[in-house]
Amino acid sequence: MVTGELAATVPLTCGRCVEALPVAITVPVDARYLPRPAVADDAELGADDLDLDFYDNDELNLNSLIETETTLALPMKPLCRPECRGLCPVCGVNRNTTACSCETRAPDPRLAALRDIASRLNH
Repeated sequence: MVTGELAATVPLTCGRCVEALPVAITVPVDARYLPRPAVADDAELGADDLDLDFYDNDELNLNSLIETETTLALPMKPLCRPECRGLCPVCGVNRNTTACSCETRAPDPRLAALRDIASRLNH
């Protein structure tokens, strides 16, 4: 039985402005370990067995437990702050630190054919 708390600071990148940011996580850990069976049996695991893992040679390898719990605790889209303004889609400047004078977004050249069709339909 492994019970405790995992605390780590993980270096991530903001999902909007691409600035580096450290994310502190604290995760409760509760896992059960059993000796690996000598013969691989096909056994159906129940809901109570989801935190069950196996060990070999009287040694616990906690790397997979630490990696799984840490990964699951990370935010899906980390932000340096909730009001992060991100990067300008036209010039690429970080709008949190530099004022950007770009007014409109440059049209995507891949959509030029659709724009032509839309303009013909509207006229």
